[in-house]
Amino acid sequence: MWLRRAITIPGFVFAWCVLTVTLPLSLPIAVIVDLARSTRFALTRFLLFTITYLTCELLGLAVAMMLFVARAGPLREADRYARANYRLQWAWASALRTAAFRIFSITVDAKLDEVPRDKPILLLMRHASLADTILAACYLSKPYALRLRYVLKRELLWDPCLDVVGHRIPNHFVDRDADDSASELDRVAHLGDGAGPGQGVLIYPEGTRFSESRRARIIASAQSAGNASLERRARSYRSVLPPRPAGTLALIQHMPDAQIWVGNHYGFEVAQTARDLVSGALIGAHVALEFRSVGRPPEPSDQSTQREWLDALWHDVDRFVTENTKHA
Repeated sequence: MWLRRAITIPGFVFAWCVLTVTLPLSLPIAVIVDLARSTRFALTRFLLFTITYLTCELLGLAVAMMLFVARAGPLREADRYARANYRLQWAWASALRTAAFRIFSITVDAKLDEVPRDKPILLLMRHASLADTILAACYLSKPYALRLRYVLKRELLWDPCLDVVGHRIPNHFVDRDADDSASELDRVAHLGDGAGPGQGVLIYPEGTRFSESRRARIIASAQSAGNASLERRARSYRSVLPPRPAGTLALIQHMPDAQIWVGNHYGFEVAQTARDLVSGALIGAHVALEFRSVGRPPEPSDQSTQREWLDALWHDVDRFVTENTKHA
């Protein structure tokens, strides 16, 4: 961890200094290139967002350091320290959302059910782009002071703010290449332990961002392995990946009092890589977003019925995205 931070934090500081110092030169060049390419100033917007992102990272790290110092005084109590770090997380995510939406001229239509006040929630979130990881923090956590615990891939620890603050509040960064997958699953299953009203867990059932190439690889892998069930499931979806049931069902089992929610969205599919941002694909995008409560699955003697329930739920997610795609 400390070796990683010794690389990422100085690296982000260096990148911010270079981009800021060279901005008087790089910005006019970006404008000229955009005028020549007629891409609605895509490169200029990308440059401005990159600097904004790095600024948010450095400000977040500075505030995180102040919170760490305050832990010896006013934030000595563990819960107060955790709440302060949650507020920092929400402010960081909101700043990035505001910057991205304004710089790339994004509009959003958000629909939310009423957040329960008497029980925790388990949020099953669709994953399609670099941008959708902040949606729950901006539209659920901050407005309702909902303290979500995240199941995230370990690679995100190379973002220093996520690394520092993400280790101060309950989260699990999954090592997808771990030799002991059972141990990883056990950590995911117990992430919701002790969660009460005003708290919850967020997991991405697909396990990774959707793309047509990933869906094709899943189908090809299922074919070569002779896994007809997985192949059939993968082919039945059009705009999402088949959900991986293990982590989601384990959380459902370990959170018997939780209200289950689905986080669905459309519009960010074009922003899966930095190259997509440079190309201008995200400019003027309209994002449809919904957070809704769904019923809990039946309690079977085995998990086959719950897997069918999860597949049916994810087909609803697939229909939402596919229908929005047709009308885009």
